[in-house]
Amino acid sequence: AFVGQQIFQLGKQFADAAGEMETVERSFARSFAGIADSAQNQLKKLSSTLGRNETALKKGAISFNAFFSGLGFVSKEAANMSVKMQTLSLDLASFFGIADSNAQKRFLAALAGSPEVLDQFGINLKEAALQEELFNMGLDTSVQKTNEMTKTTARLSIIMRAMTDNGIVGDAKRTINTYATTVTRTEASLKDLAISIGDKFIPIAKTMLNIVIDLADEMERFFNSSEKEIKLNKEQKKEFNAIAQSLLQYARGTEQ
Repeated sequence: AFVGQQIFQLGKQFADAAGEMETVERSFARSFAGIADSAQNQLKKLSSTLGRNETALKKGAISFNAFFSGLGFVSKEAANMSVKMQTLSLDLASFFGIADSNAQKRFLAALAGSPEVLDQFGINLKEAALQEELFNMGLDTSVQKTNEMTKTTARLSIIMRAMTDNGIVGDAKRTINTYATTVTRTEASLKDLAISIGDKFIPIAKTMLNIVIDLADEMERFFNSSEKEIKLNKEQKKEFNAIAQSLLQYARGTEQ
């Protein structure tokens, strides 16, 4: 039973990885719409060059694209900025030894107007610095009177300049053979493997889940339609317990 449960858990992990990829692919296609192929090619190249999991890169790019599109940037411009910010996230993460996802979240927060999340990395996005950047852009207006698209463009300029001046840009590629990056690349490779294996498990998993759903529905209808107390003989109790244990094992597996 223990071995069977471990095999079940392993198969579930593989299927979950492939299921996540399936969800990300669908969201990516919808988010980037007509320019999805172009954005995907750029991220695929980035994944290959830096040894990152492509699904993780797409997931981050989707968040950036949703942010930029929500501000009103046109689709092509939003897509290009999303891929650029995804690349810068990897450089920031590599340079300061933080998780790629952490860097992505910090950039999104900073672009949305929370400059303090980048203070410790030498990137000053506070109001005074933003005001100066607006002047550098030839805009004679205050931060308070500037629309969000313009302020975001100014923040991007500050981020790019600060990261370039501090030698952060390109760090993910420069450190490709360090131990820390090798660990990250190994994790990405294992994630790719899990997705490949899980992709084969998904049809089986869907079939099993549909069986569980049908069985649960049938049992629910049976018990709801029974007006009298149900009495089971010894053999029926044994069968019922087996079904109950199977459902319990599945429930525990989905919680982990």
